[in-house]
Amino acid sequence: IVWYTEAEATPRVWAALSADGGLTWGPKIQIDQGDPLGRAEGIALTNGGTAVVWLEGRDEGADWRVRRIETNGTLGPVHRVTGASRSRSTGFPRLALTDRDLLVAWTRQGDVPQVIVTRLDPLTLIPQPE
Repeated sequence: IVWYTEAEATPRVWAALSADGGLTWGPKIQIDQGDPLGRAEGIALTNGGTAVVWLEGRDEGADWRVRRIETNGTLGPVHRVTGASRSRSTGFPRLALTDRDLLVAWTRQGDVPQVIVTRLDPLTLIPQPE
């Protein structure tokens, strides 16, 4: 499970893993890098582990970022998916698995908002060339 909170006035993206279908949960794990804007989504990967995407602030803008959590709770490196707006109209990301790729979808702002989809390697979570 993945969630965003501002408890004690401190924004954070957290995850917790379950090895028994949700009967019990491990300790919470901080996912973000210190300036999360929320909009977190997670998905269990077929090869084990979990992928998490969230919106992280930077300078005047933000980035959609993704990282892997191994089944033992170890965090993988953070990867930048793309730049984004800090605006609420950026929406919420969605994750989906195909037989070869992890897909990340989000809304790109502009005169005509567009839904954008990027392919990531499900093992490394590195964006794939189009």
